[in-house]
Amino acid sequence: IVGVHVRLGDVVNGFIENNRIAFSESEVYRILKEYLVFSTLKTEDVCFVICSDGNIDPQQFSDLNIFITKNNPAEDLWLLSRTQVIIGADSSFAITASYIGNIPFIVFKRDKIDWEYYKNKVGFFENKYVERSIY
Repeated sequence: IVGVHVRLGDVVNGFIENNRIAFSESEVYRILKEYLVFSTLKTEDVCFVICSDGNIDPQQFSDLNIFITKNNPAEDLWLLSRTQVIIGADSSFAITASYIGNIPFIVFKRDKIDWEYYKNKVGFFENKYVERSIY
Protein backbone atom coordinates (compact mmCIF):
# COMPACT_ATOMS: atom_id res chain seq x y z
CA ILE A 1 0.00 0.00 0.00
CA VAL A 2 1.50 3.27 -1.16
CA GLY A 3 0.25 6.55 0.28
CA VAL A 4 -0.04 9.42 -2.17
CA HIS A 5 -0.44 13.02 -1.02
CA VAL A 6 -1.70 15.32 -3.78
CA ARG A 7 -1.85 19.02 -2.93
CA LEU A 8 -4.54 20.71 -5.04
CA GLY A 9 -6.28 23.15 -2.70
CA ASP A 10 -3.45 25.67 -2.75
CA VAL A 11 -3.79 26.11 -6.50
CA VAL A 12 -7.57 26.34 -6.37
CA ASN A 13 -7.40 28.89 -3.58
CA GLY A 14 -4.47 30.83 -5.07
CA PHE A 15 -2.25 30.42 -2.01
CA ILE A 16 1.00 29.41 -3.69
CA GLU A 17 3.23 30.88 -6.33
CA ASN A 18 4.40 28.96 -9.39
CA ASN A 19 2.49 25.80 -8.41
CA ARG A 20 5.59 24.73 -6.48
CA ILE A 21 3.96 21.96 -4.47
CA ALA A 22 0.77 21.42 -6.43
CA PHE A 23 0.91 18.79 -9.17
CA SER A 24 -1.67 17.98 -11.81
CA GLU A 25 -3.30 14.58 -11.94
CA SER A 26 -1.37 13.77 -15.14
CA GLU A 27 1.92 14.60 -13.39
CA VAL A 28 0.96 12.43 -10.41
CA TYR A 29 -0.03 9.59 -12.75
CA ARG A 30 3.40 9.76 -14.46
CA ILE A 31 5.15 9.67 -11.08
CA LEU A 32 3.12 6.67 -9.88
CA LYS A 33 3.97 4.79 -13.09
CA GLU A 34 7.65 5.62 -12.52
CA TYR A 35 7.34 4.31 -8.97
CA LEU A 36 6.13 0.96 -10.28
CA VAL A 37 9.21 0.71 -12.49
CA PHE A 38 11.51 1.80 -9.64
CA SER A 39 10.00 -0.64 -7.14
CA THR A 40 9.80 -3.48 -9.70
CA LEU A 41 6.25 -4.10 -8.50
CA LYS A 42 3.42 -5.07 -10.79
CA THR A 43 0.39 -2.83 -11.07
CA GLU A 44 -1.86 -5.53 -9.64
CA ASP A 45 0.36 -5.83 -6.53
CA VAL A 46 0.10 -2.17 -5.51
CA CYS A 47 -2.76 -0.11 -4.15
CA PHE A 48 -2.22 3.65 -4.25
CA VAL A 49 -4.18 5.40 -1.49
CA ILE A 50 -4.63 8.97 -2.68
CA CYS A 51 -5.26 11.72 -0.14
CA SER A 52 -5.89 15.25 -1.38
CA ASP A 53 -7.33 18.57 -0.35
CA GLY A 54 -9.00 18.77 -3.77
CA ASN A 55 -11.16 16.61 -5.99
CA ILE A 56 -9.31 13.80 -7.77
CA ASP A 57 -10.70 12.35 -11.00
CA PRO A 58 -10.37 8.55 -10.76
CA GLN A 59 -10.45 8.26 -14.57
CA GLN A 60 -6.98 9.84 -14.65
CA PHE A 61 -5.68 6.69 -12.93
CA SER A 62 -7.88 4.08 -14.61
CA ASP A 63 -5.13 1.48 -15.17
CA LEU A 64 -3.86 1.67 -11.57
CA ASN A 65 -5.32 0.23 -8.38
CA ILE A 66 -6.31 3.34 -6.46
CA PHE A 67 -8.38 4.30 -3.48
CA ILE A 68 -9.27 7.98 -3.19
CA THR A 69 -10.02 9.02 0.38
CA LYS A 70 -12.85 11.32 1.33
CA ASN A 71 -11.62 11.86 4.88
CA ASN A 72 -10.88 14.88 6.97
CA PRO A 73 -7.20 15.93 7.30
CA ALA A 74 -6.66 14.11 10.62
CA GLU A 75 -7.90 10.82 9.19
CA ASP A 76 -5.83 11.26 6.02
CA LEU A 77 -2.72 11.99 8.09
CA TRP A 78 -3.24 8.81 10.10
CA LEU A 79 -4.02 6.75 6.98
CA LEU A 80 -0.90 7.94 5.16
CA SER A 81 1.21 7.11 8.22
CA ARG A 82 -0.01 3.49 8.06
CA THR A 83 1.15 2.86 4.47
CA GLN A 84 4.52 1.35 3.48
CA VAL A 85 5.79 4.49 1.73
CA ILE A 86 4.47 7.96 0.92
CA ILE A 87 4.89 9.69 -2.42
CA GLY A 88 3.73 13.25 -2.48
CA ALA A 89 3.96 16.98 -2.41
CA ASP A 90 6.79 18.58 -0.47
CA SER A 91 4.51 19.62 2.35
CA SER A 92 4.61 19.42 6.11
CA PHE A 93 1.48 17.22 5.92
CA ALA A 94 3.23 14.36 4.08
CA ILE A 95 6.45 14.81 6.05
CA THR A 96 4.53 14.56 9.32
CA ALA A 97 2.75 11.39 8.17
CA SER A 98 6.13 9.92 7.22
CA TYR A 99 7.54 10.81 10.64
CA ILE A 100 4.56 9.45 12.58
CA GLY A 101 4.55 6.19 10.63
CA ASN A 102 8.35 5.93 10.47
CA ILE A 103 8.13 5.29 6.73
CA PRO A 104 10.01 6.68 3.71
CA PHE A 105 8.75 9.77 1.92
CA ILE A 106 9.42 10.25 -1.80
CA VAL A 107 9.01 13.87 -2.89
CA PHE A 108 7.17 14.75 -6.11
CA LYS A 109 9.43 16.45 -8.63
CA ARG A 110 8.53 17.90 -12.02
CA ASP A 111 11.84 16.78 -13.42
CA LYS A 112 12.81 13.16 -13.15
CA ILE A 113 12.77 11.93 -9.58
CA ASP A 114 16.15 10.75 -8.29
CA TRP A 115 14.92 7.19 -7.75
CA GLU A 116 18.44 5.94 -6.91
CA TYR A 117 18.46 8.23 -3.87
CA TYR A 118 15.41 6.40 -2.51
CA LYS A 119 16.78 2.91 -3.08
CA ASN A 120 17.10 0.95 0.20
CA LYS A 121 15.55 3.75 2.27
CA VAL A 122 13.53 2.43 5.19
CA GLY A 123 11.78 4.36 7.90
CA PHE A 124 11.73 8.11 8.27
CA PHE A 125 14.92 9.84 7.12
CA GLU A 126 16.16 13.38 6.52
CA ASN A 127 15.34 13.75 2.86
CA LYS A 128 17.63 16.04 0.89
CA TYR A 129 14.73 16.88 -1.45
CA VAL A 130 12.46 18.17 1.31
CA GLU A 131 12.42 21.94 1.44
CA ARG A 132 9.77 22.16 4.15
CA SER A 133 10.90 20.80 7.44
CA ILE A 134 9.77 19.46 10.77
CA TYR A 135 13.27 18.26 11.69
